[in-house]
Amino acid sequence: MAELGEGVTDFAPGEEVYGLIPFVRDGATAEYVTVPAAVLAAKPRSHDHEHTAALPLAGLTVWQGLVTHAGLTAAPSATSSTPRPPPATGPPPTSKRRPTPRPRRVQP
Repeated sequence: MAELGEGVTDFAPGEEVYGLIPFVRDGATAEYVTVPAAVLAAKPRSHDHEHTAALPLAGLTVWQGLVTHAGLTAAPSATSSTPRPPPATGPPPTSKRRPTPRPRRVQP
């Protein structure tokens, strides 16, 4: 973090941060870039910069898979008035797909 914009109090100059630059902005490979503080987080001390740089896009990929494609929604909290579905009963469903047959060896 080289400098802070007006009103930014979550970080300090010199602090190591990481984030995912919004796709509508250029500069992901620039030495310095201006981004909203909301897209940044403190770099984990246990990770080097190279591994930390992979976290935002990997996290976005997981989120898109679960929320966008699988339709996962937030679980109701203990204070939520939304009823939970009843627990599943009986054995788990089995696959109706047959296993792929193995090729047969032909004896000469």
